Amino acid sequence: MATVEKELKLLLEQDSYKKILNRVNQQPDVIRQTNYYFDTCDFKLEKAGITLRIRNEEKNWLLCMKTKSKTESQFVSSTEIERSISERDFEYYKENPSEILEGITENPVNISSIINAEEISLLGSIRNERKKLKLFNEYTIELDHSLFPGGNESFEIEVEGVNTERECDYIMNELRQMGIEFNLNKKSKYKRFVEFISSN
Repeated sequence: MATVEKELKLLLEQDSYKKILNRVNQQPDVIRQTNYYFDTCDFKLEKAGITLRIRNEEKNWLLCMKTKSKTESQFVSSTEIERSISERDFEYYKENPSEILEGITENPVNISSIINAEEISLLGSIRNERKKLKLFNEYTIELDHSLFPGGNESFEIEVEGVNTERECDYIMNELRQMGIEFNLNKKSKYKRFVEFISSN
């Protein structure tokens, strides 16, 4: 089933990332993820605002297609289709990437008008450590430390479920009062992944 995801995304420096963890009196839930990205060699899906990935968390595997919506808001909005798969499925798609679209049974985008399935390949992966905190009237704050190709890393806040500019402003003002410096981020992890591998 397709769902609409809205999230506030903020890029941090490492010092600000550490400051948040030091300022809150919580033992965060820690989730270790690996995202495997599929696209054409010239990034046709990325250029169309589409992310096609398989995510591994512990023993769980999730096939996901996200289509970014055009918005002038501070938050990022996208339509997301997810399906649980097995590790065996992942190994199959890794060896047969042209078959991966068969795993997306509900598709709001006409992918065939953008790419030929035979063009799809596994481009690479990123590793991410996610720490979940409850802050600011019980918003779930996801602190991400991501490792990209070429030894590049980033630190980021993601807040899902924000629906208004007022909510975004509230969260950002609370962070400023904590002395946290950040930059509003409209780029997905996949977009930054593409930038890193394109610059190498």
